[in-house]
Amino acid sequence: MNLKTKAGKFEDKEFAYLALPECSPRNDEELYAAIRKAGQAVIQPFDGASFTLKASIILSPEEFEAKWQGD
Repeated sequence: MNLKTKAGKFEDKEFAYLALPECSPRNDEELYAAIRKAGQAVIQPFDGASFTLKASIILSPEEFEAKWQGD
């Protein structure tokens, strides 16, 4: 699943791919529930222009919900 940051009006958006947990949520609430159930999220940020993948990041459910949302 592709993700984007909850950046404000004048902040640049960041993009990432949700590696774990594997889920197919229909909305952000289902996404957050799946991550809370798994206990963590593993995301792989990527450059929005070139789609070049960066190193994976492990986030707690709280860290994930504070910054990320479905794209």
